[in-house]
Amino acid sequence: MEIHEFVQVLVAIILGLGMTELLRGYADFLRPGKRHFSVVLFGFSLWLFLALIQFWWFGWRFSVVTTWEFYGLLFYLLGPTILFLLSRLTFPNPAETQNLVEYYSEVASRLWALVGVFYIYAIGSNVLLLGVPIWSSGPASQAFLAIYAVICSRVESRYIHSIGIVLLITQLLWRGLGTLVTS
Repeated sequence: MEIHEFVQVLVAIILGLGMTELLRGYADFLRPGKRHFSVVLFGFSLWLFLALIQFWWFGWRFSVVTTWEFYGLLFYLLGPTILFLLSRLTFPNPAETQNLVEYYSEVASRLWALVGVFYIYAIGSNVLLLGVPIWSSGPASQAFLAIYAVICSRVESRYIHSIGIVLLITQLLWRGLGTLVTS
């Protein structure tokens, strides 16, 4: 087993835990009972679902890193850890509340702050670990989303948050389309 494969197994475990949290939230929503649906929270969870998959998919780009220092490994694991934390916070425990609109209002600032941290991390991992130029399209779009996420963490507007979710999903899909053409 190559060192990259070893690292990816650890990343896959953390991402799998995050995916489990999201799928559990979807399953809890399908249980019988009266629930207040939140379009914004559902959109956020859709972005997070795609982000978990994309992080795993793009992880194979890190196979170019031939030597892993311990601190580089810790930095690399920060990304899936943030995604796991987002997954854990996205849906409430069923015993806590059935109103997803109220729940989103309670956790929105924390969710968006973590999204901002995640995109700052993404810039750092691309630039520091992969050597991507900071002003290329990837880090530039990630910087914009990090700034927008920080704004969303400070503003309590479902309209602004909805625009942010559309931007997040669009950027993920746009970056994902770039991986369809392989040599």
